[in-house]
Amino acid sequence: MIHHDIVVRPLLQAAVFLGLFPGVSMVDPEFSCTFERAPQSCGFAEQSRGAGRVSLVHAVGMNGVRLHTRPGDSDVHGSRTAERSDLRLSQQASGCFEGREHWWAHSVLFPDDCVAPPESTATDWHFGVVADFHNAAPGAGQANFQVNAMPATAMSPDRPTGLAFNGVQKMAYRGPTLYPGQGCYFKLANYHSAFGKPSSVIHARVVRGSTPRAVSAGPLEGVLRLRQASRSGR
Repeated sequence: MIHHDIVVRPLLQAAVFLGLFPGVSMVDPEFSCTFERAPQSCGFAEQSRGAGRVSLVHAVGMNGVRLHTRPGDSDVHGSRTAERSDLRLSQQASGCFEGREHWWAHSVLFPDDCVAPPESTATDWHFGVVADFHNAAPGAGQANFQVNAMPATAMSPDRPTGLAFNGVQKMAYRGPTLYPGQGCYFKLANYHSAFGKPSSVIHARVVRGSTPRAVSAGPLEGVLRLRQASRSGR
Protein backbone atom coordinates (compact mmCIF):
# COMPACT_ATOMS: atom_id res chain seq x y z
CA MET A 1 0.00 0.00 0.00
CA ILE A 2 1.18 3.52 -0.82
CA HIS A 3 -0.17 6.50 1.13
CA HIS A 4 0.29 10.17 0.28
CA ASP A 5 -0.90 13.43 1.79
CA ILE A 6 -1.40 15.92 -1.01
CA VAL A 7 -1.51 19.69 -0.78
CA VAL A 8 -2.48 21.48 -3.96
CA ARG A 9 -2.89 25.18 -4.68
CA PRO A 10 -5.06 25.83 -7.76
CA LEU A 11 -4.71 29.61 -7.70
CA LEU A 12 -7.49 31.68 -9.18
CA GLN A 13 -5.98 34.94 -7.93
CA ALA A 14 -2.44 36.26 -7.51
CA ALA A 15 -1.64 36.71 -3.84
CA VAL A 16 1.16 36.76 -1.26
CA PHE A 17 2.18 33.30 -0.03
CA LEU A 18 2.31 32.79 3.73
CA GLY A 19 5.32 31.16 5.36
CA LEU A 20 4.58 27.96 7.29
CA PHE A 21 6.69 26.68 10.13
CA PRO A 22 6.73 23.55 12.35
CA GLY A 23 4.32 23.82 15.26
CA VAL A 24 2.18 26.57 13.74
CA SER A 25 -1.49 26.27 14.64
CA MET A 26 -4.06 25.64 11.92
CA VAL A 27 -6.87 28.06 11.18
CA ASP A 28 -10.45 27.08 10.42
CA PRO A 29 -10.85 25.67 6.89
CA GLU A 30 -13.64 26.71 4.55
CA PHE A 31 -14.49 23.08 3.73
CA SER A 32 -13.58 19.85 5.49
CA CYS A 33 -14.66 16.23 5.07
CA THR A 34 -13.22 13.34 7.11
CA PHE A 35 -15.71 10.71 5.90
CA GLU A 36 -17.04 9.79 9.33
CA ARG A 37 -20.40 9.43 7.61
CA ALA A 38 -21.56 8.88 4.04
CA PRO A 39 -19.81 11.09 1.46
CA GLN A 40 -23.15 12.72 0.68
CA SER A 41 -23.11 14.27 4.18
CA CYS A 42 -20.17 16.41 3.02
CA GLY A 43 -21.92 17.35 -0.20
CA PHE A 44 -20.33 14.79 -2.52
CA ALA A 45 -22.45 13.21 -5.26
CA GLU A 46 -21.64 9.71 -6.45
CA GLN A 47 -20.81 8.97 -10.09
CA SER A 48 -20.46 5.20 -10.44
CA ARG A 49 -21.89 2.16 -12.17
CA GLY A 50 -23.82 0.87 -9.15
CA ALA A 51 -23.86 -0.77 -5.72
CA GLY A 52 -20.56 -1.63 -4.05
CA ARG A 53 -18.47 0.88 -5.94
CA VAL A 54 -18.32 3.52 -3.17
CA SER A 55 -17.89 2.48 0.48
CA LEU A 56 -16.57 3.87 3.77
CA VAL A 57 -13.35 2.34 5.13
CA HIS A 58 -10.82 2.87 7.92
CA ALA A 59 -7.17 2.66 6.88
CA VAL A 60 -3.81 4.06 8.04
CA GLY A 61 -5.46 5.45 11.16
CA MET A 62 -8.14 7.52 9.46
CA ASN A 63 -11.59 7.23 7.97
CA GLY A 64 -11.85 7.29 4.22
CA VAL A 65 -13.90 6.35 1.19
CA ARG A 66 -13.03 3.54 -1.22
CA LEU A 67 -13.74 4.16 -4.89
CA HIS A 68 -13.86 0.86 -6.77
CA THR A 69 -14.18 0.08 -10.48
CA ARG A 70 -14.90 -3.20 -12.20
CA PRO A 71 -14.48 -4.21 -15.84
CA GLY A 72 -17.38 -2.80 -17.80
CA ASP A 73 -17.89 0.31 -15.61
CA SER A 74 -17.93 2.50 -18.72
CA ASP A 75 -20.37 5.16 -19.94
CA VAL A 76 -20.62 6.66 -16.45
CA HIS A 77 -21.32 10.41 -16.51
CA GLY A 78 -19.57 10.97 -19.82
CA SER A 79 -16.71 8.50 -19.36
CA ARG A 80 -17.47 6.77 -22.68
CA THR A 81 -15.21 3.70 -22.92
CA ALA A 82 -13.23 4.69 -19.81
CA GLU A 83 -14.24 3.37 -16.38
CA ARG A 84 -15.26 5.66 -13.53
CA SER A 85 -16.13 5.65 -9.83
CA ASP A 86 -16.01 9.28 -8.70
CA LEU A 87 -17.30 11.65 -6.04
CA ARG A 88 -18.17 15.15 -7.18
CA LEU A 89 -18.61 18.40 -5.23
CA SER A 90 -20.78 21.14 -6.65
CA GLN A 91 -19.12 24.31 -7.91
CA GLN A 92 -20.58 26.18 -4.93
CA ALA A 93 -19.21 23.67 -2.40
CA SER A 94 -15.87 23.71 -4.25
CA GLY A 95 -15.82 27.52 -4.10
CA CYS A 96 -14.28 27.52 -7.55
CA PHE A 97 -14.97 30.90 -9.12
CA GLU A 98 -12.73 33.38 -10.93
CA GLY A 99 -10.75 35.61 -8.58
CA ARG A 100 -10.58 33.27 -5.57
CA GLU A 101 -7.46 31.77 -4.03
CA HIS A 102 -7.57 28.18 -2.76
CA TRP A 103 -5.39 25.80 -0.81
CA TRP A 104 -6.57 22.18 -0.85
CA ALA A 105 -5.27 19.12 1.00
CA HIS A 106 -6.36 15.53 0.86
CA SER A 107 -4.95 12.10 1.62
CA VAL A 108 -4.96 9.27 -0.90
CA LEU A 109 -4.10 5.61 -0.42
CA PHE A 110 -3.30 3.21 -3.25
CA PRO A 111 -4.27 -0.10 -1.58
CA ASP A 112 -3.17 -3.58 -2.52
CA ASP A 113 -6.11 -3.96 -4.92
CA CYS A 114 -5.19 -0.76 -6.80
CA VAL A 115 -4.13 -1.70 -10.33
CA ALA A 116 -2.19 0.85 -12.35
CA PRO A 117 -3.26 1.29 -15.97
CA PRO A 118 -0.96 -0.37 -18.52
CA GLU A 119 1.74 1.65 -20.22
CA SER A 120 0.53 3.44 -23.33
CA THR A 121 1.72 2.26 -26.71
CA ALA A 122 1.71 3.65 -30.23
CA THR A 123 -1.79 2.24 -30.73
CA ASP A 124 -3.35 2.23 -27.23
CA TRP A 125 -3.48 5.22 -24.88
CA HIS A 126 -4.01 4.58 -21.17
CA PHE A 127 -4.54 7.00 -18.28
CA GLY A 128 -5.57 7.18 -14.64
CA VAL A 129 -7.00 10.10 -12.64
CA VAL A 130 -7.40 10.24 -8.84
CA ALA A 131 -8.48 13.90 -8.37
CA ASP A 132 -9.25 16.87 -10.57
CA PHE A 133 -10.76 20.33 -10.77
CA HIS A 134 -13.17 19.94 -13.67
CA ASN A 135 -14.57 22.66 -15.90
CA ALA A 136 -18.02 23.73 -14.73
CA ALA A 137 -19.76 23.94 -18.12
CA PRO A 138 -21.92 20.95 -19.09
CA GLY A 139 -20.46 18.35 -21.43
CA ALA A 140 -17.07 16.77 -21.93
CA GLY A 141 -13.87 18.71 -21.36
CA GLN A 142 -10.40 18.53 -19.89
CA ALA A 143 -10.02 19.33 -16.21
CA ASN A 144 -8.99 22.90 -15.42
CA PHE A 145 -6.19 21.75 -13.14
CA GLN A 146 -4.10 18.66 -13.65
CA VAL A 147 -0.39 18.08 -13.48
CA ASN A 148 0.22 17.08 -17.09
CA ALA A 149 -1.76 19.64 -19.13
CA MET A 150 -3.32 23.08 -19.04
CA PRO A 151 -5.62 24.70 -21.65
CA ALA A 152 -3.78 27.18 -23.83
CA THR A 153 -6.84 29.45 -24.09
CA ALA A 154 -7.57 29.63 -20.36
CA MET A 155 -7.68 32.85 -18.37
CA SER A 156 -5.19 34.41 -15.99
CA PRO A 157 -1.80 33.27 -17.34
CA ASP A 158 0.12 34.76 -14.37
CA ARG A 159 -1.54 32.70 -11.60
CA PRO A 160 0.86 30.55 -9.53
CA THR A 161 -0.07 26.96 -8.68
CA GLY A 162 1.76 24.36 -6.59
CA LEU A 163 1.59 20.69 -5.71
CA ALA A 164 3.18 19.02 -2.68
CA PHE A 165 3.29 15.39 -1.51
CA ASN A 166 3.81 14.79 2.21
CA GLY A 167 4.98 18.40 2.58
CA VAL A 168 7.60 18.10 -0.20
CA GLN A 169 7.02 20.33 -3.20
CA LYS A 170 6.71 18.41 -6.46
CA MET A 171 5.47 21.14 -8.77
CA ALA A 172 5.48 24.93 -8.97
CA TYR A 173 3.38 26.10 -11.90
CA ARG A 174 2.47 29.59 -13.04
CA GLY A 175 -0.20 29.69 -15.72
CA PRO A 176 -3.91 29.34 -16.55
CA THR A 177 -6.28 27.65 -14.09
CA LEU A 178 -9.71 28.35 -15.63
CA TYR A 179 -11.36 28.16 -19.02
CA PRO A 180 -12.71 31.53 -20.21
CA GLY A 181 -16.01 32.37 -18.55
CA GLN A 182 -16.08 29.18 -16.45
CA GLY A 183 -15.52 28.04 -12.90
CA CYS A 184 -14.76 24.49 -11.79
CA TYR A 185 -15.74 21.77 -9.34
CA PHE A 186 -13.60 19.32 -7.36
CA LYS A 187 -13.72 15.57 -7.85
CA LEU A 188 -12.28 12.61 -6.01
CA ALA A 189 -11.73 9.99 -8.64
CA ASN A 190 -10.95 6.49 -9.67
CA TYR A 191 -11.20 7.24 -13.37
CA HIS A 192 -9.11 5.35 -15.90
CA SER A 193 -8.96 3.79 -19.31
CA ALA A 194 -10.45 0.30 -19.50
CA PHE A 195 -7.91 -2.50 -19.05
CA GLY A 196 -9.97 -5.48 -17.93
CA LYS A 197 -9.20 -5.55 -14.19
CA PRO A 198 -10.95 -4.25 -11.03
CA SER A 199 -9.14 -1.47 -9.16
CA SER A 200 -9.57 0.63 -6.00
CA VAL A 201 -8.40 3.99 -4.67
CA ILE A 202 -9.02 5.24 -1.11
CA HIS A 203 -9.47 8.95 -0.37
CA ALA A 204 -9.51 10.65 3.05
CA ARG A 205 -9.40 14.07 4.72
CA VAL A 206 -10.41 16.61 2.09
CA VAL A 207 -9.78 20.19 3.26
CA ARG A 208 -10.05 23.58 1.54
CA GLY A 209 -8.93 26.97 2.85
CA SER A 210 -7.71 30.36 1.71
CA THR A 211 -4.26 30.01 3.32
CA PRO A 212 -1.79 27.12 3.79
CA ARG A 213 -2.39 27.16 7.55
CA ALA A 214 -6.00 26.17 6.90
CA VAL A 215 -4.97 22.84 5.36
CA SER A 216 -1.64 21.87 6.96
CA ALA A 217 -0.18 22.19 10.46
CA GLY A 218 3.32 21.30 9.22
CA PRO A 219 5.83 22.91 6.85
CA LEU A 220 5.27 22.95 3.09
CA GLU A 221 8.44 23.07 1.05
CA GLY A 222 8.70 26.07 -1.26
CA VAL A 223 5.92 28.15 0.30
CA LEU A 224 8.21 30.71 1.97
CA ARG A 225 10.48 30.89 -1.08
CA LEU A 226 7.49 31.58 -3.33
CA ARG A 227 6.28 34.29 -0.95
CA GLN A 228 9.64 36.02 -1.15
CA ALA A 229 9.70 35.69 -4.95
CA SER A 230 6.18 37.14 -5.17
CA ARG A 231 7.21 40.16 -3.10
CA SER A 232 10.32 40.79 -5.18
CA GLY A 233 8.38 40.51 -8.45
CA ARG A 234 10.28 37.45 -9.72
